[in-house]
Amino acid sequence: MKSRKSQKAHYDPLKAPEDLAVIWYDASNDIAIMLSEDSVLDSENHTVKVSVAHFSVYGVVSRSEWLEMWGKRLPTIRSSDVHYNIVLAMDCSGSMYGSAMTNSISSAQNLVDTLNSGDYISVVAFSDYASAIVERTEITDESKITVKTRISMLGAMGGTNIDAVLRWLRNFVRFNASMTEG
Repeated sequence: MKSRKSQKAHYDPLKAPEDLAVIWYDASNDIAIMLSEDSVLDSENHTVKVSVAHFSVYGVVSRSEWLEMWGKRLPTIRSSDVHYNIVLAMDCSGSMYGSAMTNSISSAQNLVDTLNSGDYISVVAFSDYASAIVERTEITDESKITVKTRISMLGAMGGTNIDAVLRWLRNFVRFNASMTEG
């Protein structure tokens, strides 16, 4: 297990303390990750302390403003005759516990929202083993709700068995390829 260290950040006392979130900038992947689940607010000293596995670039933001700013959908342009057939493999191992799982679920649900009628999606969850939580489903307004609900019920536990998900994906591709060859 990695040793954890404490990182402290100061915040603007004019911001609502219950709305604060700590973010970590992952420079190697050029993304910001919200770490607010483990943060401790000290309203007297206007600081937020968070337990981290490494020292890096951190910041304190208003959670609602951050999500509003980065949650906006960018317009996508694609031809109406182009349809996607997506297989989404979601890591549900114990290492995904907490904000990693929350962010993964949110991202997957956002992906579902970007799909159009005529697209297809399958979702396979994996940890110790792999299993389909959504079999190949054509996208409609109703199916989007069902897919997003099933994704929202995922939790993190167990090991990370990459072989299991790769076997599942290989079998999925073989089965669907044989259906289209005949």
